[in-house]
Amino acid sequence: MITELLQKLGLKVEELSPTRKDPETGLSEKETYELYEKWEQIIKEEMTPEKIKEFLQAEMARIQIEFSDPANTPEKDFFLKAQIRNYRNLMMFIDSPKSMKEKYENHLKEIGSKVDKQTT
Repeated sequence: MITELLQKLGLKVEELSPTRKDPETGLSEKETYELYEKWEQIIKEEMTPEKIKEFLQAEMARIQIEFSDPANTPEKDFFLKAQIRNYRNLMMFIDSPKSMKEKYENHLKEIGSKVDKQTT
């Protein structure tokens, strides 16, 4: 889809600049294209919580590298921190059913242990 969009605009992937950056995201044209390509791959595949988590982890790693750039403006740092917080919240949301299941199972085991002690 992104490649078709570039073609409609009369652009080629090879012509995208690795240095010209979007002031809002801090991503170069080439990085933005690569990010959209990753999203397209994810969209084409069957979406699972694990695949979403893998994508979020990769994005967080990319942001952490970008965050270490001393040339960042305070606005860009704020934007990057917000992205990391959002990705962490999404990961916690994805993991919440698993976490709740583990807590529930542990709680039932504790109740079972108490019942066993009372009956013996």
